[in-house]
Amino acid sequence: MLDDAVFFAIIEEENEVIWMVQDRNPEYFLAIASEKSISKAAERLHISQPYLSQYVIHLEKEFGVRLLDRTKSPLALTAAGKVYANYLEDSSQLYEQLLQDFTRLNASRRQTLRVAMSNWRASTLLPSILPAFSQEHPEAHLELLERPTSEMFRLVADNTVDFAIMNTNLNTPDYLTTETILYEKILLVGNRGNRTAQALAEACRAGREPELSVLERERFVLLYPEILLAMRVNNFLEREHITVENALYTTNATTALRGNPHGAGAESGNSEVRQPC
Repeated sequence: MLDDAVFFAIIEEENEVIWMVQDRNPEYFLAIASEKSISKAAERLHISQPYLSQYVIHLEKEFGVRLLDRTKSPLALTAAGKVYANYLEDSSQLYEQLLQDFTRLNASRRQTLRVAMSNWRASTLLPSILPAFSQEHPEAHLELLERPTSEMFRLVADNTVDFAIMNTNLNTPDYLTTETILYEKILLVGNRGNRTAQALAEACRAGREPELSVLERERFVLLYPEILLAMRVNNFLEREHITVENALYTTNATTALRGNPHGAGAESGNSEVRQPC
């Protein structure tokens, strides 16, 4: 029975063995200190008086000090007993504070959604989904990290964000899980005044298969090849046996879309499915 009240831990540190005593039922001693009576404390705790008396005797034996002055009526705490009671009260308050802090921390994390997107994706997706999300989850706080796609895997893996929204699942590491939420088109964008762009547009409108080989003579504005979305574009160009000989490379899809205002050329726009028309 007494093992339920007190247990011992041995800590070995640099060949020094330290004995530690921990009271597993601090409410027992605090009840005695409050009631100034073992019998009243036992009644309050719904345990037997002999068991509570043995609990105190065992504590005093292990601490090596007298905790109660049994010569006084009502029962009084010794100087050591007062120190121990104060310690237990402080420990109880600290434990309650710890639980409250953990509760607040968990509540805060539940209400904070951390999302990573590219600058382009955030500018096109958030305006359409953020109002509905805020209305449905008014208590939620959204933290947005706008980073290059190449950094997304690391942000998810090290728990910096809860998830990332990316343009493609190419080269996803095995330790991450992906889910397709929608499909989009990768667009070939040409200047309206460019003759090649006019011819391709006319073929699409007429329902004819466009002759894409004519694009080899045009100037392209493309994303750098190491960018995941650019890999999709390059795969398409390779399948169509198109070799781009004149290209301006950028890291920003917006730059690609707006980078050819004066005539010749074509640009690869953003998104993820593969029709040229």
